Amino acid sequence: MEATSTFKERMEHHANSPKATSAQISDGELQLTLETGAKVSLPARMLRPLAQLSDEQIAKVQLTAGGRGLLWHDGGASIAVEGLLEAATGLKSLQASAAKGGRAKTAAVRANGAKGGRPRKVAAT
Repeated sequence: MEATSTFKERMEHHANSPKATSAQISDGELQLTLETGAKVSLPARMLRPLAQLSDEQIAKVQLTAGGRGLLWHDGGASIAVEGLLEAATGLKSLQASAAKGGRAKTAAVRANGAKGGRPRKVAAT
């Protein structure tokens, strides 16, 4: 059963992942238009998979996986749109820091608070 729920979670995540409707390189900038209408532009060379490609190779960006990925066929590079957005905006690190707390920690803090708060440290004698 666990494998089935994991598969379902992956499929739901995949269905909700961001999709690009267009991608192009202009003046060294990767310009994406997302299906929401949002536009994102960032220096193409800041992307590690593109660092070793020529300008001509970088210019040949293609959308793949229904807009969920970018492919540079000549250079053998590919990048997921979701990963690119997380890296460019820092959202992944924000999500990770938010997840550190979670429900369990919140419940523990409340229970500890009901007991009078954090116990005082006692000096060893």
